[in-house]
Amino acid sequence: MKKIFLGVIMLLFLLSSCKNEVQTALGTYSYKTSVLESTLSLPVEVGQLEIVDLHNNDSVLLLMNELAGPAYQTKGKIEEKKLSFSPFARVVSIGMHDYPTTISGSATMYDNAIVFDCQYYGENRDTVRIVLKDTAIVLDDSVRVLKAHVQSIAKKNK
Repeated sequence: MKKIFLGVIMLLFLLSSCKNEVQTALGTYSYKTSVLESTLSLPVEVGQLEIVDLHNNDSVLLLMNELAGPAYQTKGKIEEKKLSFSPFARVVSIGMHDYPTTISGSATMYDNAIVFDCQYYGENRDTVRIVLKDTAIVLDDSVRVLKAHVQSIAKKNK
């Protein structure tokens, strides 16, 4: 009987410690990206990140609002100071070109900061053509590929 009681107490302790990680991570953060490597000149981004509890195990909603840019979201899960999130799609603008991009990765949580390690993959297909007397001349039919390794640091706002 004592072993069962101790087992139940340990299980409750473990479950409550997982919830504390989620509760600690909730809130608003300011973030900035650093491009570690990229096939194209990817711009640095700054913005706000909101982490919201979904009340479903250790699941959270990540709401990212880029300063002077788009807002996007994804769901994540927090386990032992690690934040994993579902890949999400967004459009990355580089120069005059838009790249529909998939972003995947994970993050490590610290006391008041989260460090994201992300992979970007996107493509832009440009076809430049001139039509002369019903004849199309293709000048450029190219696919530009965006592959990047990006780190974002998010610091919790007080």
